[in-house]
Amino acid sequence: MMDTTTTVVLGRVSHTEWSQHLPTSDDPFAQLNNPVEKLVVSSTPGPELSWSNARLLEVDLVTALTALRETDGGDTAVCGSTSVVRQLLFAGVLGELVLVTHPVVAGSGRHLFTADDPVTPLQLLGVGATPRGDVLARYGPAGTDPAGPARVVPGRGSPVRPVRPGRGCRSRVRAPPWGQ
Repeated sequence: MMDTTTTVVLGRVSHTEWSQHLPTSDDPFAQLNNPVEKLVVSSTPGPELSWSNARLLEVDLVTALTALRETDGGDTAVCGSTSVVRQLLFAGVLGELVLVTHPVVAGSGRHLFTADDPVTPLQLLGVGATPRGDVLARYGPAGTDPAGPARVVPGRGSPVRPVRPGRGCRSRVRAPPWGQ
């Protein structure tokens, strides 16, 4: 999916971390992210956005992404921000959710899901693995057609053995095939 991504949505923390490394990196992940539009979501007023094509999203996130997916542009990927993914998932805006499991036990940190989350039925659409051992599970809302257009592509440019052809990313906003 990264090859069809024209917009990346990042939280302020992810933007700050990535913008310190990716603009000058020759990493394939950087080469995919540097030229695209970057929408930065922040509750902190006026974070400095020095990364090219980055702009602060100054309207409601759900409203902005709902409007964006109605356009004819490419895919919109949400990478590296659990709070943004959570907002969009529980608002019903994500057309697809790709969960990447790395072969590392962190022991602590933020969780994508909590005990207070609403029940949100998902349907497995595909599974892939990277040569490094990352497992990618692609989900859509219950009732999603598994034959829809999506292939899992990992964040750092590693090749993936997809279950079937198409496009994908960690989380993406696009017009869902089942309508709204």
